[in-house]
Amino acid sequence: MELSNLLQQAIDHHQQGHLEEAERLYRAILQVAPRHHYAHHLLGQLARQRGQPRSALSHLMTAVSANPTVGQYWLALVEALLECGEYGEAERVLAEACAHGLEGPAVVELTARLAAATLKGEAPSPDPLPATQPPTEEEASELQEAAAAYNSGNPALALEKAQRLLAKNPGLALAWAIIAQVRWKQGEAVAAEEAARRALAIEPNQREALLALALSLNAQERYEESEALFRQALLAYPEDAEIYSHFSALLQEIGKWPEAQAVALRAIELNPTYADAWVNYGSALLGSGERERAASAYQAALQFNPQQVEALYCLGQLAVANYDFPKALDYFDKALTLCPHFVESLLAKAEVYKFSDQLQEAESCARLALQKKPHHFGAHLALAFALAAQGKDG
Repeated sequence: MELSNLLQQAIDHHQQGHLEEAERLYRAILQVAPRHHYAHHLLGQLARQRGQPRSALSHLMTAVSANPTVGQYWLALVEALLECGEYGEAERVLAEACAHGLEGPAVVELTARLAAATLKGEAPSPDPLPATQPPTEEEASELQEAAAAYNSGNPALALEKAQRLLAKNPGLALAWAIIAQVRWKQGEAVAAEEAARRALAIEPNQREALLALALSLNAQERYEESEALFRQALLAYPEDAEIYSHFSALLQEIGKWPEAQAVALRAIELNPTYADAWVNYGSALLGSGERERAASAYQAALQFNPQQVEALYCLGQLAVANYDFPKALDYFDKALTLCPHFVESLLAKAEVYKFSDQLQEAESCARLALQKKPHHFGAHLALAFALAAQGKDG
């Protein structure tokens, strides 16, 4: 059936109050056309109709992102934000909508509602920002040094420089964003979220802070909030390959495989040599059962970055699925040569050895994984299996 006919059926069900059937058809459309802006808009409106405005946000943001020329998309997004009590964000989005040419009575009404909410005390007053001034030339230079330290793989130095700068001038959004990035890399998602929110309170669309906040929310399994942040980030930075790539990874975690493919492919279109995007594209293909295309994507990642550890690991897992254990071990060993603390490769080797009845080797891999990460549940499980198979107590 053509998408236009399917969409009309969905709208008919929606208008007749058959919400479950309408939702099913809208989602069927998005399986085929993940960026279908009208389907996203209508699915968001359906969620609002059910009294679930927060669930509506990601769809409404996608509709705006896919076609920012449609005024009703902006209006629905602002209204949903108001329903969620996100008054500051509603005000920001409304201003952005006006910058895109939105005008008329609806804008006047929404502006009045925001003002009324503020007067009633419904809209929480933002925490006062520290009295600061723009960075001096010296501070700007130090900020660049902190960012360069982070980008070159020295998070400790980046953290030290950012903290030193904030002690002198706590209003430096980039310094807070650098701290957020470092904390996320260190696995401290809550601390990363706090630092990112401080940065965004100073500079609402600060790129690094938006990305760090989306990633930290993802790490806390707050997927709906993370998805909304990624869509917000892409509204602000629609040509940013890194944001698209990370967003693809999130979409895979929540099982939105077709959109994950489309988003990763967009990252590749923006930056064809971006190895991480090729890995995310491969994983999105794999999630849809397309093994051969996934393998080609992983190989492309290695072509552009021979040290892309995750691509090696994924190719190893594909080799395991094909029962080509020697090739699998070769990929896992290459990954471990590049990153000795990549515990997942050690555990994958243990699994291969277990399949091959090389139980002592499986035990050795599991013990080495535990040396590197003593509290890793998978490593404990792998060791238990290896010991049990040998009749050992451990």
